Amino acid sequence: MQTISLEQYVAEIDKEEAWMEGKFEVARKILDEGFPAEVIRKCTGIDENSMLSLR
Repeated sequence: MQTISLEQYVAEIDKEEAWMEGKFEVARKILDEGFPAEVIRKCTGIDENSMLSLR
């Protein structure tokens, strides 16, 4: 088991949140272009409830 500092942990969480925000932004844009939500969900891995919140 590896130990990391709190600062390192927070930095990793920030990276993950930024990555997820980018993923949702792209999914929202693709949805706006008229692609079916089911296709976007399958390609991005975004769960169904989160996809519904993009509308």
